[in-house]
Amino acid sequence: MPWNCDSCHTNVKNELLCTRCGAAAPGADPNLVQLALQRDRYMEAHLNALAIWQRVGGAIGFVAAIVLLVKGPSLLHGIGGYRSYSAYDEETSPLTMIAVALFFLSGFSFVLGHFLARYANWARITAGVFAVVGLVAQCLTTLLGIIAAAQPPTMMYGMYYREGPSMFWVLVRGGLSIGWSAAISWVLLSSRSAAICNDRYRQLVAATSNLRAPTFRSFVFMVPTILISVTIGWFLILFAVGR
Repeated sequence: MPWNCDSCHTNVKNELLCTRCGAAAPGADPNLVQLALQRDRYMEAHLNALAIWQRVGGAIGFVAAIVLLVKGPSLLHGIGGYRSYSAYDEETSPLTMIAVALFFLSGFSFVLGHFLARYANWARITAGVFAVVGLVAQCLTTLLGIIAAAQPPTMMYGMYYREGPSMFWVLVRGGLSIGWSAAISWVLLSSRSAAICNDRYRQLVAATSNLRAPTFRSFVFMVPTILISVTIGWFLILFAVGR
C-alpha cells in the first residue's frame, strides 16, 4: 500500500523503504530494511536496461532471419529479374548462410540478455568485452573520419570537386558514439557492477524482492528509447508527407 515518507514527503509504493531518501517504511522489518539499503539499485537499473536491449535486439534479429529465409530468395529473384536456376541457387546460398548466422547471433544476444538480467558474472564480462571492442572500433572509425575530412577536395572526371565528409559532423557523431560506448563499458566493467554479479548479491535481491530497481529511469534505457521514438516519428512524418 502506498505511504507518505515523513523525511522527504514522497508518495512511496515500496513496502520496505523510501526509494528517494532511504527512510524505512512504517512497520517494515528492520532486518529487511538493512538488507535493502545494501543494494545498488541504480547500477541494477543500468544492467537491467542493457539486458532488455540485448533481448530486444535478439528478438528483432530472429524475426529478420526468418524473413530472410522465407522472403529473401523471392525478393532477390524479383529484383534481379530472370535468371537461370543455377545462378539463382548461387545467389541464394550466401543469403541462407547469412540468415543462419543471424539466427545464432540473435540467440546468443537473447541468452546474454537473459543472464545479464539475472546478474550472471560471465554475462557481464562477455557483454563488457563486446562493449570495449565497440569502443575501440568507434575510436578508429572516428579517427579515419577525421583524416578523410581533413583531405582537400578532389576533382572528379575533370568537371567538379568532390569534398570529403564534414569535420563538424564527424566530430559530433564520433564524440557521441565514443561517449555512449565508454558509458556502456563503464556500466559493465566497473567495480559497482562486479559487486552486483555474485551469489551473495543475488540472494540479497531475492530477500528484498519487493524493492524494484528504477530500470525505466536509467539512461541506458531512456537514451535508446528516445532515439528509437524520434526515428519512428520521423519515418511516420515522411510517410504521411509522401502520401
